Amino acid sequence: IDYLYRYTRGKQPILSRTKTIRPEINNKVVENHAAEIVQFTSGYFLGEPVTYIRRGEREGASKGIGSLNDMMFFANKSSHDKKLATWMAIAGLGYRMALPNKKFKKDSDESPFLLDILDPRHTFVVYHSGFGHRRMMGVQEIYRYNEAKVLTKFCCGYTDTHYFEVEGQTVKVWKPHTLNDIPIFEYRLNEMMMGSFEPAVPLLDAMNTLMSNRVDGVEQFIQSLAIAVNCEFPEDITLTDIRKAGMISLRSIGENKADFKVLTEQLDQSQTKTLIDSMYDEVLRICAMPSRSNGSSTY
Repeated sequence: IDYLYRYTRGKQPILSRTKTIRPEINNKVVENHAAEIVQFTSGYFLGEPVTYIRRGEREGASKGIGSLNDMMFFANKSSHDKKLATWMAIAGLGYRMALPNKKFKKDSDESPFLLDILDPRHTFVVYHSGFGHRRMMGVQEIYRYNEAKVLTKFCCGYTDTHYFEVEGQTVKVWKPHTLNDIPIFEYRLNEMMMGSFEPAVPLLDAMNTLMSNRVDGVEQFIQSLAIAVNCEFPEDITLTDIRKAGMISLRSIGENKADFKVLTEQLDQSQTKTLIDSMYDEVLRICAMPSRSNGSSTY
């Protein structure tokens, strides 16, 4: 999950690439389509706030549904939903926590509960392995200072009856609570718990390589090497000096005359662009996003 999060932020493998030939020209271009896919997925999934409606004709249901929507509004649930959808698009998982609002006052613009979206890199839910796979506990990892004033990782969690804190392998807190439930809930983007762009990561890496090579091609054309055939340079000029000047010295054998020319070779940008566009369309298909080139929908 941390890898996918950093990938979305632009920390992708292309940034650590090396070149053995002309290593001084080594452009590292991140074409961050991962962030584009995450933004599209979360916006499409929860572009508008979730509202609750009545089902059935039970008396008094409309008033209760209205009160519930007001509570969600006061708890700022719409912004929490957007954050939850973003984590789901990145990691394939998202976690919400709900706790009672101890400062709640009746007839005030407050909600009787508080909501928070937890970082899935430091949160997990344990499920029963038997029929129904019911939740057994929800746990969040946090860092704080222990009794010895040392910054330590604590695993803080809930069962349906108790709250606990574990430091290392020592249970520091184990006390009952009155929630009658586990307040940490897990949401999955799909059954495989994969991020929205995760299946297309190899293609995204290949696109970064192609884009970097395109920029290298332009720079290598601008910094083309000059070839001096059968020419003499002063003795104090070394091969390193010649290379820094963008030149190569070659000595011919026989009656050949000295020659001086620029060695240039351009990358076929049109064919490269065609390949990148084709790979981008494949990424959109794999990630179930609308195709922009032909206007067709994805499968």
